Amino acid sequence: MIPGLWDMHVHTGRQDIFLSLYIANGVTGVRDMGGDLEEPTGDLSARYIRLRLWREAIERGSLVGPRFVISGFLIRHQLESP
Repeated sequence: MIPGLWDMHVHTGRQDIFLSLYIANGVTGVRDMGGDLEEPTGDLSARYIRLRLWREAIERGSLVGPRFVISGFLIRHQLESP
């Protein structure tokens, strides 16, 4: 017996395929690194909302899946030319 595993760099796909496979393989927590390419305008992206809904459903017990840590918007760093 080992404690639950964490996958610290995932790009979560479809709910019906991926979430149960994590659990079946002993992964009880994931850090989703998808990030959003959309500009952070104050509105949440559809992808972020979907992951939050999954996380809430998992916590309630109405969906089988791992615990989620979710990344937000990508931070773009632009180098200036000298």
